[in-house]
Amino acid sequence: LEARFENIKEMYHLLYMEGIPVVQEDELAYSTGTVPNINKLRFVLGLAEDSKDGQINKFAQEVDGRYEGLKASLVDISERSQHPMIADESSDMQTCIDYVSALQEEITA
Repeated sequence: LEARFENIKEMYHLLYMEGIPVVQEDELAYSTGTVPNINKLRFVLGLAEDSKDGQINKFAQEVDGRYEGLKASLVDISERSQHPMIADESSDMQTCIDYVSALQEEITA
């Protein structure tokens, strides 16, 4: 679109430089329609680009925050999974199973 606009702009410039008459309706359409619309389009695209960058940054920060929270949670569960009760042969088996099952539920939650 930008290349086509530049091409049209160059054609009008060439027509003016060479003194070639341009139909008034075409010149009016170019000066009051095409040029302002291209400028508005550039402005809107710039706003969209800025908004997109902001949204990407916000998303990245949110992912980073969730990653840190997940990492901390997994480290905590990993540490609790090494509870001495689990390795102790004299520990109640059902208590150990319940403990490990609770850890597993935290992981899948």
